[in-house]
Amino acid sequence: MSLRVDKFHILLHNINMIEIITNRPKEPRRGTPYYKAFEGTTIFVNSNASKTIDEFFLQNEIFNLDFKSKTWSKMVRLSTKMDIREIMSIFPKGAAPVSITYSKKAGCSCGCSPGYIVKLPIRSGLADDVDHYEDFRNRALWVNIVHDKDLMDGLEAKIPQYKQLLDEEIVSDLEHKAGLK
Repeated sequence: MSLRVDKFHILLHNINMIEIITNRPKEPRRGTPYYKAFEGTTIFVNSNASKTIDEFFLQNEIFNLDFKSKTWSKMVRLSTKMDIREIMSIFPKGAAPVSITYSKKAGCSCGCSPGYIVKLPIRSGLADDVDHYEDFRNRALWVNIVHDKDLMDGLEAKIPQYKQLLDEEIVSDLEHKAGLK
């Protein structure tokens, strides 16, 4: 693991297809109680899996649907699982976080900055205890993830299936509205 510390950010190079482009102290959201403001880490991700899913969203105009698409939810869950698996790799070996969850409102309560909220174990406070998470506590990270070709090929191979499922959902919704079901 090679760290390069600049004036404004820290870069982690070539670790399981992840590049941490910015690592800075976390700022609490307005209205957040102090004791909750600095728990864990917030990670904002730019990944090729989420870009592929977002392209599907735009091409199929899912934003125009007047129902919640189960197909879209499945696609987002798949992309999220792929990203979480890679996020786990930035933590020291044998020191996994307590949990990593996706949140649409990770950075802002209006939903403009989705990301992952990472809960870390509580420090024991013992003098001889090593804190494996020191570099991650109370931090906000911006991360680029490039999933390997096999994973992306697998995701892209599923897109026609998802398109068919989405079309079936739309037809079912139209039939429901027309009173046919």
